[in-house]
Amino acid sequence: MKRYIGVPFRAHGRDMEGFDCIGLVLHVLEHEYGQSVPDMWRYDDPNSIEVAQTFMVEVVAAGTQISKWKPCAPKAGAVVLFRIRGIIRHIGVMIDDRRFLHTMENVATCVESIDSPAWAKRIEGFYEWSA
Repeated sequence: MKRYIGVPFRAHGRDMEGFDCIGLVLHVLEHEYGQSVPDMWRYDDPNSIEVAQTFMVEVVAAGTQISKWKPCAPKAGAVVLFRIRGIIRHIGVMIDDRRFLHTMENVATCVESIDSPAWAKRIEGFYEWSA
């Protein structure tokens, strides 16, 4: 995962030149964990401001007939969703059972702990793709 550290945030970014939070998660899931999430989950329309929120709300719909995302324990390869100001607005990918990789506006890709004061109370849940 070290190769991702410091990759800059880029709105709607989907490659090593820059990622947004969802682009990073999709890239890492595919290239590091061999999980190919179908194209219907790749919200990369540069004109949509609500892209990230739409994706995350659909992930939370895990367990319904429209989603193959299932709740799971924190573990490497799981997606972690966060609430910011009460709304699901951020996503990262777990690299082990305590740490996650993420990026956000004005923050290059980095690793943080789910136990940190900045994140612990914001966790919505952990999810995995079940193909």
